[in-house]
Amino acid sequence: MKRSRSFEHGYTIVFRGGDSVKYSLVLLVVIIPYLMSLYVRGSLTLYLKSLIIYGVMFLSVLITLRVMVFIQSYRGFGTTLSLFSTALAVFVDLLITLITHRFVVGFGALSFVLPLSAMIMVLRGLDHNGDSMKKYILYPLYTLPSILIIQLISYFLIGTINPVRYAILDLTFYVFSFLFIYYVIFKFEASYGGVDILRLFSSYLYAALFEYSEPFERELSKRSVVRDVKVHLFMLNRDNNTYAVTIPELHAGPIAKVGGGYLISDLVTELGRYVNPVVYMHGVGSHELDPATRLMYVK
Repeated sequence: MKRSRSFEHGYTIVFRGGDSVKYSLVLLVVIIPYLMSLYVRGSLTLYLKSLIIYGVMFLSVLITLRVMVFIQSYRGFGTTLSLFSTALAVFVDLLITLITHRFVVGFGALSFVLPLSAMIMVLRGLDHNGDSMKKYILYPLYTLPSILIIQLISYFLIGTINPVRYAILDLTFYVFSFLFIYYVIFKFEASYGGVDILRLFSSYLYAALFEYSEPFERELSKRSVVRDVKVHLFMLNRDNNTYAVTIPELHAGPIAKVGGGYLISDLVTELGRYVNPVVYMHGVGSHELDPATRLMYVK
């Protein structure tokens, strides 16, 4: 359970993040370019131009991510991921600046082509049907407009790297990204006995991040089995007061607001119409007894 919660906490930080994480990333994006300008003895104008480039970088990644989401319930989604991507690009530019002794801004954008492509693959996984792998290796192309805009602005504002070198670098990074995405999709298609892992993981993320449970419940329903289970109910009397203790042979899972995620509150609320208080006790069983959908136990 501890490991499961650690994983949940980890991806929550990456996908959403708290204010402290966001402020820390913003500070990195602001401070590191200033140190880079000091290192090359650049002017304040050069530093301000770099901030414009990184601001455009952040916005382009944010817009790309939000365009890829199937639903409109963003709730701040993409802000932390965009800051992570921008901070990664700043760090790469810092390394290149230290090596070349030239103020390099924008080159680091290529560093998030593959991570952003993988994220888009996950966000678009709900429409994955396994019919054609050729369609899905094109995910990196969704990042191409952002990369080209960043490189174009970098060239006109600072001009450290010429367009020909950018074209060669772009070709190299995108070919590698195509091959990686193709390999991942191929593994998903070939290794899990017909279970569409990409679609399943995508639907899980929509439930965890956006509280959009319908796709995940639909995927769980495809693999569910019908079972008759018992709900044990004990009525206790003391001092003319009646108490209810219920022990269902169901598990309140797999996650909050999906399947049996509402089981405890629904059961306590329903019994509370007739008796109060109600005590819910965990029965024998684990996730093998999770309801696939809320409707399965309500009816």
